[in-house]
Amino acid sequence: MKCPKCNENAPDNNYKCPHCGEVLKPAVTPGDFRKQPAKHPRINPNIVILSIVVIGVAVLIYAAFFKGNKAKVPGKIDVNPVTSTTTATGVAAPTAGYVINKENPGEEIDVREFIQSDKTTIFDFFSEYCGPCKRISPLLVRLDSKRDDIIVHQVDINRPEIRGIDWDSPVVRQYNIHSVPYFMIYDSSGNLTHQGQEAYNEVIRLLQGN
Repeated sequence: MKCPKCNENAPDNNYKCPHCGEVLKPAVTPGDFRKQPAKHPRINPNIVILSIVVIGVAVLIYAAFFKGNKAKVPGKIDVNPVTSTTTATGVAAPTAGYVINKENPGEEIDVREFIQSDKTTIFDFFSEYCGPCKRISPLLVRLDSKRDDIIVHQVDINRPEIRGIDWDSPVVRQYNIHSVPYFMIYDSSGNLTHQGQEAYNEVIRLLQGN
């Protein structure tokens, strides 16, 4: 570029003419940097492809080894159903502690369909808003694990939209439940042997014996 003062050539990147000192370009102020568009480095396509491959492998590993595993709520029996035994009515029964109405909590259910022909079956009617229910749940799990002749299933009395113990749910009215935890105990022949307070006392006796 030509210096307007001395008419000598000066490099384009100079702010002052090297011959006469004339200011050719204004100095850059800090504010000018804020106005400059940010320069983004080009994305390496190889890195993108590698990232997609790594994510895909991670998804496959998750699906192969962890799919179906569900986090447990402290103080609440909730295990994955494994239909390895048979009920008194010939229906495949889920494993111990399974919430048999987890798909329709609070709705009516015939617990007799889940009685096991080779075990004493304890049905524990509970609410997630019931403190004693949460405290007794791990004890019931321990009882089930120690006794081959006993299996415990749970029945959730709360409809999903209700906050607090749902005393008006269909299953509560079906079994005339007035307190929780509420128990029903069937023998291996499918006979109801204990219910309500009597069943609660029997459960406590079984827990104290283990």
